[in-house]
Amino acid sequence: MKKNFEGYEFEFVEEILPERDEKGKIKISMPQQSYSEANQSCVHRHGWGPFCKFSISREWGGLTGVYIYLVDGEPKYIGEAKDFGKRVNRGYGNISPRNCFKGGQMTNCRINHKIFESARKGKEIELYFHATDERKRLEKELIRKIKPVWNREASKNSVKSRQKTSNQKRKSQAYSGKYGPIGNHLEKSSEKTVELSFEEIEEILGEPLPDSAKTYKAWWYGDDHSQTGAWTSVGFVAKPNLRDEKVIFKQIDDNQDS
Repeated sequence: MKKNFEGYEFEFVEEILPERDEKGKIKISMPQQSYSEANQSCVHRHGWGPFCKFSISREWGGLTGVYIYLVDGEPKYIGEAKDFGKRVNRGYGNISPRNCFKGGQMTNCRINHKIFESARKGKEIELYFHATDERKRLEKELIRKIKPVWNREASKNSVKSRQKTSNQKRKSQAYSGKYGPIGNHLEKSSEKTVELSFEEIEEILGEPLPDSAKTYKAWWYGDDHSQTGAWTSVGFVAKPNLRDEKVIFKQIDDNQDS
């Protein structure tokens, strides 16, 4: 199966299918805890995940060209690779602990998380490839013509990074404690409502929640609890559902009338 993009023929590679557990849930990968120098470095803005794992056939290894990720038939991301198979399987499909930290490959983390969120919502994710020795030229041409949103978001993030204010730096410090990973996860979400199970929160934290968090609703709100600063500092309030073992985080503006 092939598709034509702006006059170039791309070959269908595979449907991207993240690994799932025996219950059919996407396996969450949080490799940050395995980085040997984690205490001497900082996780970058895309390094918190959560991530997933996926791979394509080894027959794509060693091929040079341009690839396109499609979500429900819409081009979302265009990239180029000297070794296509390696780029997908060792880069996007299996996030290394090192790449979660400053100086690591941020694109791998960003695109993997996008794929994780898309798969989680039941969307179809497909990968297409066009072999060419002019991969850099063609990548730029297609990005300019197609304007895939995941590429454009990378550009926007770069501008925002250069325009950080002292107030943003202060906010970052406010949720840098033990429960900071929750705040980081919420801050980079494009959703105004984020639902996370206790299991997912524990994966994000890299450690179990305390028994009090699973027993008392009050653990999740109140100015006298230091952990709540992790999400309130980024504009969210928590609404726990202890029976279903999940928490709904909502942007504060959405809750002013409730």
